Amino acid sequence: MSQSQEYAAVRTRFERDGYCFPLPALSNDEAAGLRTKFEHAERQTPTNLDQFGCVLEYPHLVIPVISKLALDPRITDWVSAILGQDLLLLRASIFVKEPMTEKFVSWHQDLTYWGLDGIDEVTAWLAMTPATIDNGCMRFVAGSHNQWAQHEDRYHPDNMLSRSQEISVNVSEKDAVEVTLDAGEISLHHGRTFHASHPNRTEDRRIGVAFRYIMPSMRQTHTKNATAMLARGRDSYGHFELIEPPTSLFAPKDIVRLKKIFTAENPTYYQGAAYEK
Repeated sequence: MSQSQEYAAVRTRFERDGYCFPLPALSNDEAAGLRTKFEHAERQTPTNLDQFGCVLEYPHLVIPVISKLALDPRITDWVSAILGQDLLLLRASIFVKEPMTEKFVSWHQDLTYWGLDGIDEVTAWLAMTPATIDNGCMRFVAGSHNQWAQHEDRYHPDNMLSRSQEISVNVSEKDAVEVTLDAGEISLHHGRTFHASHPNRTEDRRIGVAFRYIMPSMRQTHTKNATAMLARGRDSYGHFELIEPPTSLFAPKDIVRLKKIFTAENPTYYQGAAYEK
């Protein structure tokens, strides 16, 4: 199969199911190196970042290896097969499930709370460590991206979601597809695809990073002066303030920028919530 045929097949699978996996991106050794660099950054987090949570939600603003990866053609090539050659990185998020944890993710759709005016979004989730059934890999429901589901905030201390949101639809276990990935592989999923994950029952961390890409034609309706990073091609619309990658690990000016963006944009994800974490 030629590369163009491979990209066409990915697009077909994505349009049919709302997801596609596993896809190659990094080698096992590169993934191991990425984990080492991330865990180094974790240990080096400055004391003036009073919540490491904001770093996990915006790592591409202060950790250069993450922003570099977000722009890597080995990832953006797959996304461009679906969204086209012009891509904005809306946000990156790092998900860590500690060993033998009760942390889980309830069934939800991403786009419900993001304040975007359309659905031209693809999330690329890269496994820094293997993602297995035992350590709580993601789970998808095929075809669920063709509908909007009502959500409820059902606060639970072990739910890893920002507001413990959960769809008001009963998902049958027989419909759940386990998204197992080797270290360095990625999955792609649509922002309306139902997805969830179980706790990590192993003795090692499960670590992944999600890159949220959108078409530049999209708008943010809940936040003025919303930011994004040009990941590929060009932005002919100007709906987002384009930001540059970080200059070095936790550079002072990048920390200032992170705090400003976190303060301005994070409330979007809690809009209408009965509580705040």
